[in-house]
Amino acid sequence: MDLDERISAICVSVVSGVGLDEVILRFGGDVTTSTRTTFADAFNSHPGPTYVLAAESAAGVVVAENNGWWGVRLAERVSCGGTLAAYSSSGNADMTYVHAVDGTVVATFDPLLDEVTSALAAAAVGLDFDDESVGAPSFALLARFTGVRIEQHWLLDEPHLRVVVPSPH
Repeated sequence: MDLDERISAICVSVVSGVGLDEVILRFGGDVTTSTRTTFADAFNSHPGPTYVLAAESAAGVVVAENNGWWGVRLAERVSCGGTLAAYSSSGNADMTYVHAVDGTVVATFDPLLDEVTSALAAAAVGLDFDDESVGAPSFALLARFTGVRIEQHWLLDEPHLRVVVPSPH
């Protein structure tokens, strides 16, 4: 799968075992102040507000950040009482994949620079993490751990809850 260029700076987290309102609260947001918008209209820049997009699926809560990294930084807090798998990529090719269970990070690696950790190896069988295709296998690994397959059309073109969260800057 070729990833749309709009996904070059993104963080996507999938949380299971924790409800939508609680996930947003753990990101520092308030669901009562949310609006509905698309990925393009939730771009995070400095200075300016920091947004997360959130949606509930049968397998859990999906949180997407356009030019963000909260999901990997807050993995322990967000995963308490559940599980979290998150993939983050910046426009500078800083990348992180993290898997956390009940408040503990059990695995993390840089999909561009590191080998898949032993804790993730079984789920990563057949995925080719190389310089040309790091994003697609990272999204595939998210799907294998969470049961949530992130479709580009769904992520980029459909409106989701947009919530302001504290800025990491």
